[in-house]
Amino acid sequence: MKKYQYKKKRKICVVTTTRAEYGQLRNLLFLIKKQNKLLLQLVVSGTHLSKQHGYTVKDIYSDNIKIDYKINLGLNKSTPDSIALYSAIALKKFTICFEKLKPDIVLLFGDRYEIFSAAASTLFLGIPLAHLHGGEVTSGVIDESLRHSISKMADIHFVASKVFQKRVVRMGENKKKVFNFGALTQENIQKIKFIKKTDLEKKFKLQFLENNFIISIHPESSLKNTTKIIGFTLMSLKKLKDTLLIFTAPNSDAHSHVIIKSIKKFIKNNKNCVYFSNLGYRNFLSCLKICKVLIGNSSSGVLEAPFLKVKSINIGNRQEGRPILPSVIYSKINSLEIDRAICNLHSKKNKKNYKLNQSKIYKTKFKIVKILKEINLTDIKYKKFID
Repeated sequence: MKKYQYKKKRKICVVTTTRAEYGQLRNLLFLIKKQNKLLLQLVVSGTHLSKQHGYTVKDIYSDNIKIDYKINLGLNKSTPDSIALYSAIALKKFTICFEKLKPDIVLLFGDRYEIFSAAASTLFLGIPLAHLHGGEVTSGVIDESLRHSISKMADIHFVASKVFQKRVVRMGENKKKVFNFGALTQENIQKIKFIKKTDLEKKFKLQFLENNFIISIHPESSLKNTTKIIGFTLMSLKKLKDTLLIFTAPNSDAHSHVIIKSIKKFIKNNKNCVYFSNLGYRNFLSCLKICKVLIGNSSSGVLEAPFLKVKSINIGNRQEGRPILPSVIYSKINSLEIDRAICNLHSKKNKKNYKLNQSKIYKTKFKIVKILKEINLTDIKYKKFID
């Protein structure tokens, strides 16, 4: 790509709405800040500003990254109609925000409904949009439709694999604007300074046992399936002995209150259980590295866990469609299947560590920044569907 000369500092506006997403973006934000030709604008919204979800904006404060704008959506419900209304409110507030900040490029990550609203705002305002992690499939949940919609509104695409790159191109996007630089996850994990086991125990006042499980469950597409997945999972976990169960809070999706209520009730009646509304990215990965398995339907089970050589049990179809490594055990949403999956952790087939290729030196964030600096924005919003 021909280097594009840009005389003034190019304003890159990054939106973050959740603890997990911020953990992925954190190192990229630091790099953007260091660039002479770029000016970082950070917009914080979603669960970052919700006390119910751990008020994770404090993690951003502790990193000393300037927040240019906050959009509080007042997240206190998780019904489908409330999510739709939050999305509408977010569209209005993001529009006001972008009109004030006047960014040259807005950079968005993933498939959250708040991110969808931010993307729609850039479309109406004619602001160039860059999207991270397009082309991925998460069958059976609203996130997939939101992700593909964001891709169609985006002008620059940073995808995580060749499979996803081909999928975005098949959606009619210009292949010259679709960049396969890999996932930030892998580069972040390579450079993270993990917290020691003893320090985690002191920090969170817990004691790791011989067997330690992390349970991370997010809502399914329907209330019925959400109730099933948390109910059957807890039924299987109740049978375990001498095992520390570390529960993490679900995303603020529709029906998340059902999961939170069930977990809190379970913890009251069972020993060796802890629940965190917000562990933070570094704490979460440090705990995950110590644990034997991640159980649930979180993307961490198919992305971070294998890279840390930790097995995972993926329940249901929330992550269906993603490339899966042998360390991931699939389970249907019923107690018998989950019991079998837990038993399979000890089988000979699952005793070896599945090593990923770590010899490759990931330069994901550097490549992203290079494109943000050099890409020609002239007429970039004039998109054609390419067959």
